[in-house]
Amino acid sequence: MKALSLLALSLIFVCISSISNAQNGLHFAGGNDIVNTTFPGVLGANNRTFEAWVFVDASAPSSNLCIMDYGLNAVGSRNSFSVSGSRGLVYISGGTNANISSPGGVVPVAQWVHVAFVLNNGTGFLYVNGNQVGTGSLTTVNTPSGNANLSIGQRVSGGSIPFQGIIDEVRVWDVARTPQQIQGDTARELCLVPTGLVAYYRFNHGTAGGNNSGVTTLIEDVSSNDGTLSGFTLNGSTSNWVLGKTLAPAAPIMVNDTVSACESYTSPSGNYVWTSSGNYMDTIPNPAGCDSIFNIDLTINNNSTASQIALGCDSVVSPSGNHVYYVTGTYSDTVPNAAGCDSVITMNVTIQEINDTISIVGNDLTVAQSGATYQWLDCDAGFVPIPGATSQTYTISSSGNYAVLISINGCTDTSDCVLAFFTALEGNTLAGLNFYPNPARDELFIDGNFEGTLYVIDVKGEKVYQTTLAGDSNTSISLPDFVKDGMYFFIFQNNEHSIGRKILVERQRN
Repeated sequence: MKALSLLALSLIFVCISSISNAQNGLHFAGGNDIVNTTFPGVLGANNRTFEAWVFVDASAPSSNLCIMDYGLNAVGSRNSFSVSGSRGLVYISGGTNANISSPGGVVPVAQWVHVAFVLNNGTGFLYVNGNQVGTGSLTTVNTPSGNANLSIGQRVSGGSIPFQGIIDEVRVWDVARTPQQIQGDTARELCLVPTGLVAYYRFNHGTAGGNNSGVTTLIEDVSSNDGTLSGFTLNGSTSNWVLGKTLAPAAPIMVNDTVSACESYTSPSGNYVWTSSGNYMDTIPNPAGCDSIFNIDLTINNNSTASQIALGCDSVVSPSGNHVYYVTGTYSDTVPNAAGCDSVITMNVTIQEINDTISIVGNDLTVAQSGATYQWLDCDAGFVPIPGATSQTYTISSSGNYAVLISINGCTDTSDCVLAFFTALEGNTLAGLNFYPNPARDELFIDGNFEGTLYVIDVKGEKVYQTTLAGDSNTSISLPDFVKDGMYFFIFQNNEHSIGRKILVERQRN
């Protein structure tokens, strides 16, 4: 049996950020600094949410600074989310009912600030640190597919509004997040993938302010739509990986579970195998810092063994119902025990075999099976039981077809019908018939009036020869070669009676 586990593996979707990963960001120096990703963005007029932490340099120009963009430089087709020259927030898609902005001065300079944009059923909202700072109609926003993928730090082709400062924690959702949801997650990194999150860039790469010439990939944690850095010097305090927004320290996900298993249980991490009941702890590390710590109340149940004696007439079905045994022997079967573990049953099976062979000696019919109860049957009368014929041997009083019903150890069997000839043995002359010589060699002579059938029966009751006779004088019968030396019953039968004679056959010798 497999282990029975009640382990709940559906974990909480968010946890506090990791302290094991450097909480870096990426400084954009303006000019050619850009991150090009493979994420196509949320398309059509579907709801969407953009989020990021930004730090605008004090020396940044008084012009739009693009945080992220994707789509096509056409009316209603791009998604330019930027800090405006007046240090407000703007979303520009182009055309009527496709652009919204906040008042100036809502984005502080030279300090970290959380910014967000939400498109909710044709209405746009702008947020700073979780507070709404702007709204407006965006009913003509309809982003086509097959155009520029998401870029960070620069708009799509058709203009240039590079960002100057640090960007961190870029998130894209295919749902319209509420102010409460935005406020609830601004101060922490996300663990695993919350519902609706379709792109997530943590920026926790490189060494802050160090030589990062080989660190040119920005990892995307949802669908591996990674970004490629272009134009960065990747050395020093600008145009490089630098310290990002400091978020709350990490805390693991705690999972309390009750587990029942048979014989042993392998921990969720696969690092431990426990064979006794008790309370255990295991940890599944997560590269995003969202370790799962399991407190497991474990019960180990044991497999069991049993033996069983089974007697069957023709077959025995195993306790599980998976096997049928037709031959006497020892077998093994497995069923669940009360604890749900394996119970291995040793089956000592005896199949009651009934030997229903009937031998005929003279007028005696004897069935081979001993130690049973018997009922002889008259086959010619429709298998009617013969009164008083309840022994292993039955002596017939007339020729006919006979069978026997055998019962032993609760099993019954009916033999095949056998043809038996009643033989009256009375000297050399019977009803005017005389058989000679006795012993016979190659020929047997019969005197008298006769018409009927002559049967030659061996001492086992088996018919070895028969022939039709008709005559009123001495008749010679040549014994066939297969009638070997031995004692035989020569039985003459006609419509009126059956008579016979024991004849010893001694073949002609030279």
